[in-house]
Amino acid sequence: MTWEAHYSWAVGHFGVEKTVAVLQKYFYWSNLRKDVRKYIISCTTCAIAKPTIKKQGLYTMLPTVSRPWESISMDYMSGLPSTKHGSNYVFVVIDRFSKMAIMAACKKNITVEATTKLFFK
Repeated sequence: MTWEAHYSWAVGHFGVEKTVAVLQKYFYWSNLRKDVRKYIISCTTCAIAKPTIKKQGLYTMLPTVSRPWESISMDYMSGLPSTKHGSNYVFVVIDRFSKMAIMAACKKNITVEATTKLFFK
């Protein structure tokens, strides 16, 4: 088994420095760092799976809430089996203060207008 097959199967690629550190525990050759860099740059799996643009800046903390329904989060949940009425998504509204969640079945192709009606219902 080559070092590439052994290493990819064991832990995946975590960048040149981490890969070199792990490989140095088991292998040695004069161009190890250069070969690892060349291999990782040419790895198709890494090129597809890893983002090319890094997120910049810091995340902004949400303000602290002091009472129920002062601040909410909304989202859709997918990957569910269809109901007898053909709904295959769930519209989820969560109160950030109490963590109470309200859910309503809907279809994947729900419009903004239908979402608004569902929210106020």
